[in-house]
Amino acid sequence: MQVFLRLFSLAAAVFLLAAAVPAVHTEESYKRALEAAERTGGPDHPDVAVALADLAGFYQEKERNRDAETFYARALPTGERAFGREHPFVARVAEGLARIYHEQRRYKDAEPLYMRALAIWEKALGRDSPEVASELAALAGFYREQGRYADAEAPQRRTVAIWEKVLGPDHPELVRPLIALADVYRGQGRGKEAEPIEQRARAIQSLSKPKP
Repeated sequence: MQVFLRLFSLAAAVFLLAAAVPAVHTEESYKRALEAAERTGGPDHPDVAVALADLAGFYQEKERNRDAETFYARALPTGERAFGREHPFVARVAEGLARIYHEQRRYKDAEPLYMRALAIWEKALGRDSPEVASELAALAGFYREQGRYADAEAPQRRTVAIWEKVLGPDHPELVRPLIALADVYRGQGRGKEAEPIEQRARAIQSLSKPKP
């Protein structure tokens, strides 16, 4: 019995150790997962949509944007059929594809995808959810990069307001959206409005620094 318990404890320890070590995914492992999902579930199965998105995300992380675009473009309609057009999975894929187009400076292709992802998150999780704040920040950054500061103002202001509500007014994570909002004002020649926001960002930074 003691031998059995020792063996059981060893097996449990090995299992816990394996669970604690993140799996190493390769291009081939993602491709095999996609092939298996297509073989067992058919082209419109949810597992196929997820496998396509996973492979696209892998390529995006490796900065292989053409390959990422190919698989995001497949994942989007597959996800719509598998989960429905307003499912959060579709929002994540739409944003992934938007970011690819954004990096390629295909702004006319990227913008409606950002907007669609935002609309899905707002409907699924509410207008003040962290996912909505992240999507608004991405949209505002998209506009800022093009010098469209007037268009960036509303989404950036909402980003700040949501994070204030979720995290509190002095949270360190507010520094970056506040600086981005100040940049939006300066881009419109509204330096006087930018200054107090920059001062607030610096004050939050000073509060978050460890005391000696």
